[in-house]
Amino acid sequence: MLEWSVPVGPVVRSVIRDSLHSLFRIFRNIHSLVEIVTSNPILHKQYCSFVLQEILPEGAFVNTDQLDDLNRFGVVSACANTSVDVEAPQHLSEPISVLIYSNITRKENLLSADLKLPIHARYHSPQPEGGHRTITISPPKVMIKCAKELNCKNLKKVNLPCDQCDETLCSWTQLPFKTNAEILKMLVPVGNTQHYTLVTSVTLLITYCGCIYILSVILSPSINI
Repeated sequence: MLEWSVPVGPVVRSVIRDSLHSLFRIFRNIHSLVEIVTSNPILHKQYCSFVLQEILPEGAFVNTDQLDDLNRFGVVSACANTSVDVEAPQHLSEPISVLIYSNITRKENLLSADLKLPIHARYHSPQPEGGHRTITISPPKVMIKCAKELNCKNLKKVNLPCDQCDETLCSWTQLPFKTNAEILKMLVPVGNTQHYTLVTSVTLLITYCGCIYILSVILSPSINI
């Protein structure tokens, strides 16, 4: 076992807008930079990895198909704890636990990992005056695992999958940390309930006109060319 004293640097977190998808859907990346300063030389000679456990609230979700694609191309190594209904609205959804894995980059006495998780906002019910609703995301849990077991009597041990979507469980050491952002916030536009009558009337009118047009085409005499 390795004796372990961990001065954990601040975990720098932010929500970054994905410009490629921003015109089509509400899509963001949670970006987390984890850094640990250690004087233990043994840690610089063995394999270690981080895992972050993000708990997404009811108003946000991950697309598991997207995660599978990103995993396959080596962009992201993450897995949700359950199947995800991407069509479910916020008020019918449950929080989702997501594990994000990363190898550790070493530079002198600094161990670091740069982790990203693509998230999406669910449909939120309209409200008077419309506007926005705020999705709040709490800090994650940060765990580390090395080839040799760490002797951390004062730190909590957690059994989690050894690797992304792996059924085999390993013992991870949960690390205390500080962060620049205790809460991440994401604004979601919502509809205006005061527009309900107008939107319903226009929708019914367009539907009625479309039905009349289709019936007129079906019932009109065929034209021989």
